[in-house]
Amino acid sequence: MHIAAPTRDEVLASRWSCLEFATNTVIASQLWMPSVSLPTGFTYEGLPVGLELMTLPYHEADLLSLAYGVEQATHSRRAPDLPTVA
Repeated sequence: MHIAAPTRDEVLASRWSCLEFATNTVIASQLWMPSVSLPTGFTYEGLPVGLELMTLPYHEADLLSLAYGVEQATHSRRAPDLPTVA
């Protein structure tokens, strides 16, 4: 399921706390586990959605290899549409 990040208004209104937001990306940081986040697609509104992979300590090479494989298999990365500076 794709879950978009909370909006600015939701953050400012304190709708979500770090541990209440419907995501599991806090797990790796709380356990001090190596992790990597990579793009996996977009919501219907066009907001990016990511996937976090984690591994055991000292297995970073395996983690990066897996992340590279996921990127190559999904091709979910899309360049941002940024305005040009004159």
